[in-house]
Amino acid sequence: MRLHGMIYLEIIGSLILTNCAPSLHSAHSVAVDSADHVRNASLPPPETAEAHIQRGMALGDQGNLDGAIEELNEAIRLAPQYVEAHATLGLALEKKGEWDQAIAEYERAIEAKPNHAGAHAGLGVALHKKGDFNRAIMEYRTALRLDPAALNTHYNLALALHANGEHQAAIAEYDTVIRLNPQYAPAHYNLGVALWQQGDIDGTIMEMGIALGMEPYLIDAHYYLGLALEAKHDLDGASAEYESVTKLRPGDPSAYLRLGHILEQKGQVSDAVDTYGRARDIAPDAAEVHAALGLALKTTGEYSAARTELEEALRLLPEEPSHQDRRRQLRQALQAVGSKG
Repeated sequence: MRLHGMIYLEIIGSLILTNCAPSLHSAHSVAVDSADHVRNASLPPPETAEAHIQRGMALGDQGNLDGAIEELNEAIRLAPQYVEAHATLGLALEKKGEWDQAIAEYERAIEAKPNHAGAHAGLGVALHKKGDFNRAIMEYRTALRLDPAALNTHYNLALALHANGEHQAAIAEYDTVIRLNPQYAPAHYNLGVALWQQGDIDGTIMEMGIALGMEPYLIDAHYYLGLALEAKHDLDGASAEYESVTKLRPGDPSAYLRLGHILEQKGQVSDAVDTYGRARDIAPDAAEVHAALGLALKTTGEYSAARTELEEALRLLPEEPSHQDRRRQLRQALQAVGSKG
């Protein structure tokens, strides 16, 4: 079953290659602000470190990371202390998923030039993707001290704080991103998620509404808006949002579960049974789907079918302390249908 609550989008790539502030680059600015600049630049002599960096950047822009890494390594062979070569190689390795090597290259760049904001930001991204949130947060903050207006770094810092459970600090960073770029829908979405996790239902509704006004196909925003509206007892509004999820992502059982729950609240239990049945077809190995369906069938008096679903739910539900209350409830329901079957 799909788990909701995931932070939207991957970490934005290191600021070295994302059309960020020129201050992130050294004076040579190897066309790192855009691919067009790379293609139109007047190439230096072919065996200089500069030429290898430019070719590496062009190859990376084309998706040829192995070729880019080869060129950037050659640039470093020719000029071992070339800061931008190490920083740009760090980015190429990061994009290839070689986090440890990327971290080593960013650290070499920082050792040579401690005030290189882009290298600190890139190191933060590599640490972030590796799951080392505390160090990532430290590097992002260092980068922001050097370049306070770097939008991507503020956003990455917000993501790292959010993933680290520091919701209030994450909310402050999302607010900063939105102040810098009010039209950035992912920031509104993630702010909405953080507000939901803090119990701010009205704030969630507002931010998810803004995000959807910019990106109507942002599926999880529909889901969270549905949860928030349901919490406000706006069952029709919540149903409409969950219906949007089922249309945009038909293979998601979570929305069908929420729709079934709303139908039960409205007293439309037979319709809820049909809706839970759709969720079961999508996720036959999800214990909660069988549990919801079994309990609804018990309400409609279909005891034999209810018994089958409840037994399957108990079989699938883990024997962990956190699930004991739910297991107890299902066993009680199973006993009840057994006495009537």
